[in-house]
Amino acid sequence: MKECSVCQRNKTENVLSLILLQPLPIPQAPFNDISMDFNEGLLKSNGKDVIYVMVDKFGKYVHFVAIVHTPILLLLWLLFS
Repeated sequence: MKECSVCQRNKTENVLSLILLQPLPIPQAPFNDISMDFNEGLLKSNGKDVIYVMVDKFGKYVHFVAIVHTPILLLLWLLFS
């Protein structure tokens, strides 16, 4: 790579950006700021094949709920996204 003129012209600089990062706002109360995710494509266990994960950002409390994949999941996803 040191002798290749094409590689030298297309080489990018590995420099950290000088933009200051801003801290995320701190939630004021439990369950005011939550994140959720659906883990799909799992093997069935007791008829359930999806894990619904909800994280409370205030207390870092996590709920894991095993559920069945249904069309209502799409509605729930659209409602909260």
